[in-house]
Amino acid sequence: GTISAYNTIVEELGEVDDRQVEFSDGAVLLSRVGERPYSFLGYRSERVIASHAEAAQLQLRTHTDLPFEAGDMLFSNTNAGDKIINASDRVILGNPQPDFYGGFFTRVRYKAWTLSADFAYSYGNEIYNVQRRGLESMSNFNNQARTVERRWTYDGQLTDIPRATHGDPKGNSRFSNRWIEDGSYVKLKNITLSYHHTGKLLFFHDARVYLTGDNLWVATRYLGQDPEFAWSYDSSMLGIDQGKLPPTRTLQLGIQLQF
Repeated sequence: GTISAYNTIVEELGEVDDRQVEFSDGAVLLSRVGERPYSFLGYRSERVIASHAEAAQLQLRTHTDLPFEAGDMLFSNTNAGDKIINASDRVILGNPQPDFYGGFFTRVRYKAWTLSADFAYSYGNEIYNVQRRGLESMSNFNNQARTVERRWTYDGQLTDIPRATHGDPKGNSRFSNRWIEDGSYVKLKNITLSYHHTGKLLFFHDARVYLTGDNLWVATRYLGQDPEFAWSYDSSMLGIDQGKLPPTRTLQLGIQLQF
């Protein structure tokens, strides 16, 4: 097996301490001196405000001075309790760089039979699940995921999905740790079972029959299609999953014959 690790830290950015790349959906990638490049910068969600009484006690307002109400998402007020949730409350939510990654493999032989398997793994990398954000935001008339069936609908309800509001005026679906997921995984990249016949067989001197499969199994907590994806060769897009097709599952049956 193999294990690898790298740790890239920003040491200097000229005359500034940080640079931000902001996307049209409000997602922000932060490169700050002393931190890993292209870290996710956003709001930290705590829970859904369960009741009107709790909302009145919190007295939190958005940057547009709208009060948060029952059913809204409660975000951490990180700047000393000014009762306003705005850009100054954003924190680093994670980074797409893994703590370590690698692979391991095995091959077992018994007489003419051979079984081989190759695994890959990654640990500690975070992913921005763009697809899930679009399917759970409930801010327009687009189709939504089945998970929104447990959205907040009555006073006192305990749930992890906020209420549905057209246009999302309170910013419940804003870029936050709701959409940042653990991208760690262990994947069976390839498994092959083969039978090798040596010696003459009819007018063949050698024959091998094999069945091989690629990407047949993965263990992960990531809720997207596949934690192993590549949206772009740009390093800033490393951990952003916008729904590009992941590596496909394939099965092959083959015969190799030698005359």
